[in-house]
Amino acid sequence: MGPTPHGSKVLLVLQREASRKFSDNLIALITSLRSCRRYDESGIESVVKELSASHSCSKEKVEKREVWIEVEDVYSVSKPQEKDEDMMMTSQIRSLLQQFHLVLTVQDALLLAHARYAPLGRPHDK
Repeated sequence: MGPTPHGSKVLLVLQREASRKFSDNLIALITSLRSCRRYDESGIESVVKELSASHSCSKEKVEKREVWIEVEDVYSVSKPQEKDEDMMMTSQIRSLLQQFHLVLTVQDALLLAHARYAPLGRPHDK
């Protein structure tokens, strides 16, 4: 039995169909790869942005840490001069608070006295 003309047509159709399926699969694969590449590129861009922000934050933290070290060095409580200054400022603040409390107490007493002696129904004279 030799090849028949009908068999060679079937073989040709099968080859074309296989070639078409291969092309379709190849196109689908290329499309999928492009999509994955875009996704990867957007992910890389996102990581680069976050890395840049993180880097700037770390630089800021380093700068703040350096400033804080200077502040601690200047205002160290372990230095005798700083202890004296702290005690003096604390004493001054305490004195100011006592004066403020006295002013508020006097003001409250005056307002109470004024309210007690003001006739009802008439506005207070100022």
